[in-house]
Amino acid sequence: MSTSLGPDIYVAKYSDFNINSNTVKSLEFEGNTFTIKAYPNPSNGVYNLKLDEITNNSYITIYNNMGEKILRKKLDSNLFSIDISEKMPGLYYLILSHGKKKSSLKLLKTN
Repeated sequence: MSTSLGPDIYVAKYSDFNINSNTVKSLEFEGNTFTIKAYPNPSNGVYNLKLDEITNNSYITIYNNMGEKILRKKLDSNLFSIDISEKMPGLYYLILSHGKKKSSLKLLKTN
C-alpha cells in the first residue's frame, strides 16, 4: 500500500515479510573442512553453537553492525552457547579464529 503526500513524496507500508537465514557454514582451515552450526538463527540472542572440532588456539569474536567487539571467547569445547540477549536487535557477525585463519557467520538477533 502506498499513499501520496504530494507530487513527489510517497509513503510505502509493508506489513508482511519473511527472513531467511542459513545456519550452517563450512569453514576452510589449512585444507581441512570444519562445520559450524548456529541455532536457532534468527534468535532472541541465545545461540547454540556446534563445531566439528576445535584446537587450543580457537576463538570466537562477535561484532555488532557498527564493527564494535561485543564478545570474545576462547573455545574449550565444540558445543557451547552464547548469550547476546541484552544487545539491541540486529545483525551481528561471529568471527571464528583458528590460528591466523578466520571465517565469519552472520547472526540475526530479534526482540
